Amino acid sequence: MQDPARYINELGVELTGCVDPSRSAIVDSSYMQMLGFESFFFADSANMSKFLDNIFRYCGGLTDPVSKERFLPNKNSPRSEFMGSTYLFASELSLGTFEEMPSMYYLPNYKMLPPDSTEKASVLQ
Repeated sequence: MQDPARYINELGVELTGCVDPSRSAIVDSSYMQMLGFESFFFADSANMSKFLDNIFRYCGGLTDPVSKERFLPNKNSPRSEFMGSTYLFASELSLGTFEEMPSMYYLPNYKMLPPDSTEKASVLQ
């Protein structure tokens, strides 16, 4: 999804912060951090800094951008940077595949529909 903050705001969903769940997150791109396909929102810039200092403590499960497998990353998980985003992988094989053609895996191969749509999401392949 190209603009998660806009989509979440259109849905009218209130999120809790991933670092401090007792506080509401600010759903704005300036308080958002992407890890692969996942978006994380924070109550303030101090919480975002805390997240970035120890992402593995706060991020929970992620989606491998190549295999689409859900996995729990750790400090030894393979990683790559592409177009300003950090991508973490479940395996070295996924990392190698990603690095051969990162633009193929830059965005998920599905699209989110507007909240008022009754159509089913279509695969972009």
